[in-house]
Amino acid sequence: MFYQSALRLDPDYDAARLGLGWSYLDEGIHRESGVPGSGDPLERATELARQVLERNPDSAEAHALVGQIHLHRRNYERAAEAGRRAVALNPNGADWYAHLANTLLYAGRPAAALEAMERARRLSPFSPPWYEARRGHALYLAGRFEEAAAVLGRYIAQADAGPKPENWRNRGVYRALPFRVMLIAVHGALGRPEAVGSHVAAIRARSPNFRVDAYVERYFPYRDESARARLVADAARGGL
Repeated sequence: MFYQSALRLDPDYDAARLGLGWSYLDEGIHRESGVPGSGDPLERATELARQVLERNPDSAEAHALVGQIHLHRRNYERAAEAGRRAVALNPNGADWYAHLANTLLYAGRPAAALEAMERARRLSPFSPPWYEARRGHALYLAGRFEEAAAVLGRYIAQADAGPKPENWRNRGVYRALPFRVMLIAVHGALGRPEAVGSHVAAIRARSPNFRVDAYVERYFPYRDESARARLVADAARGGL
Protein backbone atom coordinates (compact mmCIF):
# COMPACT_ATOMS: atom_id res chain seq x y z
CA MET A 1 0.00 0.00 0.00
CA PHE A 2 1.21 3.51 -0.86
CA TYR A 3 0.89 4.89 2.67
CA GLN A 4 2.80 2.01 4.22
CA SER A 5 5.59 2.45 1.67
CA ALA A 6 5.73 6.17 2.45
CA LEU A 7 6.00 5.46 6.18
CA ARG A 8 8.84 3.02 5.62
CA LEU A 9 10.71 5.79 3.86
CA ASP A 10 9.79 8.44 6.44
CA PRO A 11 8.38 7.16 9.76
CA ASP A 12 7.56 10.74 10.80
CA TYR A 13 5.37 11.44 7.75
CA ASP A 14 2.06 12.04 9.52
CA ALA A 15 0.13 12.77 6.33
CA ALA A 16 0.80 9.19 5.26
CA ARG A 17 -0.04 7.92 8.76
CA LEU A 18 -3.41 9.66 8.61
CA GLY A 19 -4.01 8.48 5.06
CA LEU A 20 -3.42 4.93 6.23
CA GLY A 21 -5.78 5.56 9.16
CA TRP A 22 -8.57 6.64 6.83
CA SER A 23 -7.93 3.52 4.73
CA TYR A 24 -8.29 1.31 7.78
CA LEU A 25 -11.48 3.14 8.75
CA ASP A 26 -12.89 2.55 5.28
CA GLU A 27 -11.92 -1.11 5.49
CA GLY A 28 -13.62 -1.45 8.85
CA ILE A 29 -16.82 0.19 7.62
CA HIS A 30 -17.07 -2.01 4.55
CA ARG A 31 -15.92 -5.17 6.32
CA GLU A 32 -13.34 -5.90 3.69
CA SER A 33 -9.82 -7.18 4.14
CA GLY A 34 -7.66 -5.08 1.89
CA VAL A 35 -4.64 -4.94 4.20
CA PRO A 36 -3.14 -8.36 5.02
CA GLY A 37 -2.74 -9.04 8.73
CA SER A 38 -4.52 -5.85 9.72
CA GLY A 39 -6.54 -7.35 12.60
CA ASP A 40 -9.33 -5.00 13.67
CA PRO A 41 -9.18 -2.13 11.15
CA LEU A 42 -10.81 0.35 13.52
CA GLU A 43 -8.24 -0.43 16.20
CA ARG A 44 -5.46 0.12 13.67
CA ALA A 45 -7.01 3.45 12.63
CA THR A 46 -7.32 4.47 16.28
CA GLU A 47 -3.66 3.70 16.94
CA LEU A 48 -2.50 5.68 13.92
CA ALA A 49 -4.57 8.72 14.97
CA ARG A 50 -3.20 8.42 18.51
CA GLN A 51 0.37 8.44 17.19
CA VAL A 52 -0.29 11.66 15.27
CA LEU A 53 -1.99 13.34 18.22
CA GLU A 54 0.91 12.48 20.51
CA ARG A 55 3.16 14.60 18.30
CA ASN A 56 0.60 17.17 17.24
CA PRO A 57 -2.42 17.52 19.57
CA ASP A 58 -3.81 20.23 17.29
CA SER A 59 -4.06 18.07 14.16
CA ALA A 60 -7.57 18.79 12.89
CA GLU A 61 -7.43 15.82 10.55
CA ALA A 62 -6.50 13.42 13.35
CA HIS A 63 -9.42 14.66 15.44
CA ALA A 64 -11.74 14.26 12.44
CA LEU A 65 -10.51 10.69 11.98
CA VAL A 66 -11.05 9.93 15.66
CA GLY A 67 -14.58 11.31 15.36
CA GLN A 68 -15.46 8.99 12.50
CA ILE A 69 -13.97 6.00 14.32
CA HIS A 70 -16.14 6.80 17.35
CA LEU A 71 -19.17 7.17 15.09
CA HIS A 72 -18.73 3.71 13.61
CA ARG A 73 -18.27 2.32 17.10
CA ARG A 74 -21.56 4.09 17.87
CA ASN A 75 -20.04 6.39 20.51
CA TYR A 76 -22.04 9.41 19.40
CA GLU A 77 -21.07 11.95 22.05
CA ARG A 78 -17.36 11.28 21.62
CA ALA A 79 -17.77 11.38 17.84
CA ALA A 80 -19.43 14.80 17.99
CA GLU A 81 -16.84 16.10 20.46
CA ALA A 82 -13.96 15.07 18.18
CA GLY A 83 -15.72 16.46 15.11
CA ARG A 84 -16.33 19.82 16.77
CA ARG A 85 -12.70 19.88 17.89
CA ALA A 86 -11.56 19.34 14.29
CA VAL A 87 -13.55 22.28 12.90
CA ALA A 88 -12.54 24.49 15.82
CA LEU A 89 -8.87 23.80 15.07
CA ASN A 90 -9.33 24.43 11.35
CA PRO A 91 -12.47 26.46 10.59
CA ASN A 92 -11.54 26.48 6.90
CA GLY A 93 -11.26 22.70 6.64
CA ALA A 94 -14.13 21.72 4.36
CA ASP A 95 -13.67 17.97 4.84
CA TRP A 96 -13.83 18.31 8.61
CA TYR A 97 -17.26 19.96 8.34
CA ALA A 98 -18.37 17.18 6.00
CA HIS A 99 -17.25 14.54 8.49
CA LEU A 100 -18.98 16.41 11.31
CA ALA A 101 -22.13 16.42 9.16
CA ASN A 102 -21.87 12.64 8.89
CA THR A 103 -21.81 12.35 12.69
CA LEU A 104 -24.75 14.72 13.07
CA LEU A 105 -26.97 12.93 10.58
CA TYR A 106 -26.42 9.55 12.24
CA ALA A 107 -27.00 11.13 15.65
CA GLY A 108 -30.48 12.18 14.50
CA ARG A 109 -29.80 15.84 13.66
CA PRO A 110 -30.34 16.11 9.88
CA ALA A 111 -30.95 19.87 9.92
CA ALA A 112 -27.62 20.48 11.68
CA ALA A 113 -25.98 18.02 9.30
CA LEU A 114 -27.27 19.99 6.31
CA GLU A 115 -25.90 23.21 7.81
CA ALA A 116 -22.48 21.60 8.22
CA MET A 117 -22.59 20.24 4.67
CA GLU A 118 -23.47 23.66 3.28
CA ARG A 119 -20.50 25.11 5.15
CA ALA A 120 -18.29 22.40 3.66
CA ARG A 121 -19.57 23.10 0.13
CA ARG A 122 -19.00 26.84 0.49
CA LEU A 123 -15.44 26.21 1.63
CA SER A 124 -14.83 23.77 -1.21
CA PRO A 125 -16.89 24.73 -4.29
CA PHE A 126 -15.24 21.95 -6.32
CA SER A 127 -15.97 19.35 -3.68
CA PRO A 128 -15.56 15.59 -4.11
CA PRO A 129 -18.62 13.48 -5.01
CA TRP A 130 -18.96 12.02 -1.52
CA TYR A 131 -20.07 15.45 -0.28
CA GLU A 132 -23.20 15.07 -2.40
CA ALA A 133 -23.76 11.53 -1.14
CA ARG A 134 -23.81 12.79 2.44
CA ARG A 135 -25.99 15.77 1.54
CA GLY A 136 -28.48 13.44 -0.12
CA HIS A 137 -28.49 11.25 2.99
CA ALA A 138 -29.24 14.25 5.22
CA LEU A 139 -32.00 15.44 2.86
CA TYR A 140 -33.62 12.00 3.06
CA LEU A 141 -33.52 12.03 6.87
CA ALA A 142 -34.99 15.55 6.85
CA GLY A 143 -37.93 14.29 4.79
CA ARG A 144 -36.94 16.34 1.73
CA PHE A 145 -37.40 13.39 -0.58
CA GLU A 146 -37.56 15.10 -3.97
CA GLU A 147 -34.31 16.95 -3.29
CA ALA A 148 -32.73 13.78 -1.94
CA ALA A 149 -33.77 11.88 -5.07
CA ALA A 150 -32.17 14.48 -7.33
CA VAL A 151 -28.91 14.68 -5.34
CA LEU A 152 -28.51 10.93 -4.87
CA GLY A 153 -29.49 10.25 -8.47
CA ARG A 154 -26.71 12.52 -9.71
CA TYR A 155 -24.23 10.91 -7.34
CA ILE A 156 -25.11 7.37 -8.45
CA ALA A 157 -24.95 8.34 -12.12
CA GLN A 158 -21.51 9.82 -11.61
CA ALA A 159 -20.33 6.75 -9.68
CA ASP A 160 -21.63 4.42 -12.40
CA ALA A 161 -19.88 6.44 -15.11
CA GLY A 162 -16.55 6.56 -13.29
CA PRO A 163 -13.75 4.00 -13.10
CA LYS A 164 -14.30 0.92 -10.97
CA PRO A 165 -11.73 -0.95 -8.88
CA GLU A 166 -10.22 -3.83 -10.85
CA ASN A 167 -11.86 -6.41 -8.60
CA TRP A 168 -15.19 -4.66 -8.10
CA ARG A 169 -17.25 -7.54 -9.48
CA ASN A 170 -15.58 -10.07 -7.19
CA ARG A 171 -16.13 -7.91 -4.11
CA GLY A 172 -19.90 -8.10 -4.63
CA VAL A 173 -20.41 -4.47 -3.58
CA TYR A 174 -18.74 -1.18 -4.38
CA ARG A 175 -18.65 2.16 -2.70
CA ALA A 176 -21.89 3.53 -4.20
CA LEU A 177 -23.99 0.67 -2.81
CA PRO A 178 -25.09 2.38 0.45
CA PHE A 179 -26.38 5.35 -1.51
CA ARG A 180 -27.98 3.14 -4.15
CA VAL A 181 -29.92 1.53 -1.29
CA MET A 182 -30.80 5.00 -0.05
CA LEU A 183 -31.94 6.13 -3.51
CA ILE A 184 -34.23 3.10 -3.64
CA ALA A 185 -35.58 4.06 -0.20
CA VAL A 186 -36.16 7.67 -1.28
CA HIS A 187 -38.24 6.56 -4.25
CA GLY A 188 -40.01 4.07 -2.01
CA ALA A 189 -40.96 6.94 0.30
CA LEU A 190 -42.20 8.85 -2.75
CA GLY A 191 -44.24 5.86 -3.99
CA ARG A 192 -42.17 5.53 -7.17
CA PRO A 193 -40.62 2.03 -7.11
CA GLU A 194 -40.67 1.89 -10.89
CA ALA A 195 -38.06 4.68 -10.98
CA VAL A 196 -35.45 2.49 -9.28
CA GLY A 197 -36.22 -0.93 -10.71
CA SER A 198 -32.87 -1.05 -12.50
CA HIS A 199 -31.02 -0.33 -9.25
CA VAL A 200 -32.88 -3.10 -7.42
CA ALA A 201 -32.06 -5.48 -10.26
CA ALA A 202 -28.38 -4.49 -10.16
CA ILE A 203 -28.14 -5.23 -6.44
CA ARG A 204 -29.95 -8.56 -6.80
CA ALA A 205 -27.75 -9.55 -9.74
CA ARG A 206 -24.56 -8.96 -7.75
CA SER A 207 -25.90 -10.37 -4.48
CA PRO A 208 -28.96 -12.64 -4.87
CA ASN A 209 -29.25 -13.15 -1.10
CA PHE A 210 -28.95 -9.45 -0.26
CA ARG A 211 -30.92 -8.60 2.89
CA VAL A 212 -31.58 -4.91 3.28
CA ASP A 213 -32.29 -5.15 7.02
CA ALA A 214 -28.93 -6.84 7.73
CA TYR A 215 -27.09 -4.43 5.45
CA VAL A 216 -28.63 -1.34 7.02
CA GLU A 217 -27.90 -2.62 10.52
CA ARG A 218 -24.26 -3.20 9.63
CA TYR A 219 -23.52 -0.18 7.49
CA PHE A 220 -25.73 2.66 8.82
CA PRO A 221 -24.84 3.47 12.46
CA TYR A 222 -28.01 5.37 13.34
CA ARG A 223 -28.44 6.33 16.95
CA ASP A 224 -32.21 6.12 16.65
CA GLU A 225 -33.53 2.66 15.82
CA SER A 226 -36.57 4.25 14.19
CA ALA A 227 -34.33 5.84 11.54
CA ARG A 228 -32.91 2.44 10.69
CA ALA A 229 -36.38 0.89 10.57
CA ARG A 230 -37.63 3.69 8.35
CA LEU A 231 -34.79 3.20 5.87
CA VAL A 232 -35.47 -0.55 5.71
CA ALA A 233 -39.22 0.01 5.25
CA ASP A 234 -38.75 2.65 2.56
CA ALA A 235 -36.25 0.42 0.72
CA ALA A 236 -38.84 -2.37 0.81
CA ARG A 237 -41.42 0.02 -0.67
CA GLY A 238 -38.87 0.74 -3.37
CA GLY A 239 -38.72 -2.95 -4.21
CA LEU A 240 -35.62 -4.06 -2.34
